Amino acid sequence: MKQFLFILLLAVISVVSVAQPCEQRHKVKRGETLYSISKEYGLKPEDLVKVNPSIEKKMKVRLGQKITIPCPPKVLAPVVFKRDTMPIIEKVTVNPSDATTHTGSVTPKAATSIKLKTASGNSLEYPSIYGQYASGGFKLKKNRGAANFIDDYTSGNPYLAFYNDAETGSIVRVVNPMNKKTTYVKVVGKLPISDTSREIIIKLSNKAANDLGAVDNKFLVEVFGYQQ
Repeated sequence: MKQFLFILLLAVISVVSVAQPCEQRHKVKRGETLYSISKEYGLKPEDLVKVNPSIEKKMKVRLGQKITIPCPPKVLAPVVFKRDTMPIIEKVTVNPSDATTHTGSVTPKAATSIKLKTASGNSLEYPSIYGQYASGGFKLKKNRGAANFIDDYTSGNPYLAFYNDAETGSIVRVVNPMNKKTTYVKVVGKLPISDTSREIIIKLSNKAANDLGAVDNKFLVEVFGYQQ
């Protein structure tokens, strides 16, 4: 009951407040214009013209003139009742075969699919395979030293090498610093001790050595290979 009477009292006070006139008189001061006066009271110039016929024609006010200021228009904000809204989180299912989870993040599988070893026996693919190693996070190691030929090595793949500073099965880049010729070979094993004792750093198949322009049994090369 007390709550009802309190609400009723507030309603009566609101009605009385609205009923009271809000119009007032304004005396034009130096420098004031119709536009500046309207802005001062939150009105438009047209609002002043409607209640002041004397300024209707020239749309001007003069110093000392008393003009009527109408009640400002009431803008009632609509009351909007909103339901409680929570962001909808779409449930996403990640296929473990498509991604690898690491410290709470999802890493595309493609980013970790680069491997040093390759089963490819197609030497035409070796330059592109070697070019992918840089984006796989592997360490590049460069060697400079002597190379010689693989003795009596028969295989369907003419671009092979014995080399210690790269993983077996990976591709290495070999450069002849004298003529800048380059070839790519697949590491198929480690150097024999007999060659390392003679300061040989790599043994190349005949085709690879010939592509480098080798004329002697022992020739200078630079080898670029990647490691884990």
